[in-house]
Amino acid sequence: MKSSPLSNSPNYYAGGLAEIVATPSALTFSFLRHWFNPQHSLGQALDLLHLPHQSPSISILEFYQGQLMVDLNQEQKVLYDHTIFRYQPQTQIQQPPRLVINWRQCLSPLALMNTIRIIWVQSQWIGQPQKTIQLAEEFVNLIPPPSSVTELSQIDQLLTEKVWPYVIAIDILTEFYNQLLKKETKDQFLAINTYLSSQLALKDWFFLSQTDQYPVKTHHLDFDAYISRYGIRADDDYELTCPRWHEITPVIKQRINQSHSHTLSTPVKPQLSPQVQAYVSAAIDLQQLRARAKHQTLFFIDQLRQILIDLLPSDQLALTTRDELLAHQHPHRFPPHSPPDSSRPTHSNFL
Repeated sequence: MKSSPLSNSPNYYAGGLAEIVATPSALTFSFLRHWFNPQHSLGQALDLLHLPHQSPSISILEFYQGQLMVDLNQEQKVLYDHTIFRYQPQTQIQQPPRLVINWRQCLSPLALMNTIRIIWVQSQWIGQPQKTIQLAEEFVNLIPPPSSVTELSQIDQLLTEKVWPYVIAIDILTEFYNQLLKKETKDQFLAINTYLSSQLALKDWFFLSQTDQYPVKTHHLDFDAYISRYGIRADDDYELTCPRWHEITPVIKQRINQSHSHTLSTPVKPQLSPQVQAYVSAAIDLQQLRARAKHQTLFFIDQLRQILIDLLPSDQLALTTRDELLAHQHPHRFPPHSPPDSSRPTHSNFL
């Protein structure tokens, strides 16, 4: 069966990837490409959601024009080659992806079966918001607690098989509901999004890591307690070359001393139909669960970073890749770096 037609021109979209890391180092990029490969974490996530997919040995992530992006041509190969859908070619980079019918696939029994399966799965997400939330909560609970492993290969396997599949699956559900809200509410979406943000700020661990700085400054919260609670954070949480806050406590203390109190605004709750209100409630819960999943992931990211900085001198860390690290477990066995190619980032924002 022929694959869906792909544009000869690049098709890239950053979407929500800024929440991961917008401009990764070569090191971080190499790990992200591995996790977002259908033969690894991405494929496991799609299996968890019962979504049909192909598993070519490719990553859907690319570093393009100085930014981490989804390569829509590659994503189409993974998600839609054996369906009746395809991505409409972009007229400009960063144009939001739009699915259209690939009429050449409409007579294919496999394409029709996979399309029906996708529609059925997504209709369950829409029709049963509470079950969708329960599914996401199950995924969060399946992320293991922090481990005591000390080998790079062990933490790599944990992240690939036991952590990122659930993180990606939760992210797919959350983004699906975000797009559903945008479609269903249109002109009200901006007001709804503002309301969502205000509700998330009340419980979100990442937001609290900012608002809790002022109580430390005013001596209502002990600095050591603050670091114990939030020290696995970094200024760019998923960037492996970026030091964790527990590594740079003098910097964090100075930052806190210069901080100001945060005042939470309370926007008016939009007037919505019962159905849309159910979607809003589900979107809030899913975003909170996504934040919980990210929080749990940071324990492993911190652990991975500590192993990496023990393996490599700091001037090699940013430009070394996952494959190089796993091929050479000891620093003295690392070969000299060849000139970097254009397919991977060559910068570091932190070293």
